Amino acid sequence: MLHGAHLQAEKLGCDGRIEEAQGVLKLCDQLKDERTALQEVVVLTFNHLIVTSVCASLGHVLSLYLCKNLFSLQAQCLQVCRLVTAVMIW
Repeated sequence: MLHGAHLQAEKLGCDGRIEEAQGVLKLCDQLKDERTALQEVVVLTFNHLIVTSVCASLGHVLSLYLCKNLFSLQAQCLQVCRLVTAVMIW
């Protein structure tokens, strides 16, 4: 689209319609700026999704690790409690 608009501006300029050509070129510049801004938003959004996904995955792994260790710790506490209880009863 922009290439076609540049060609149109060139043709207008060659036909002596300078103001119209300048208007088309100004519109082209605005469209380029908007395209660049949209590309930056897309990249930032994509990067945010990747970071969010990685953080969620790491959080899930960390939760599983903590749960596994918590169960292990609970089992160890029960063993200690049984041992203390056995010693107290003896």
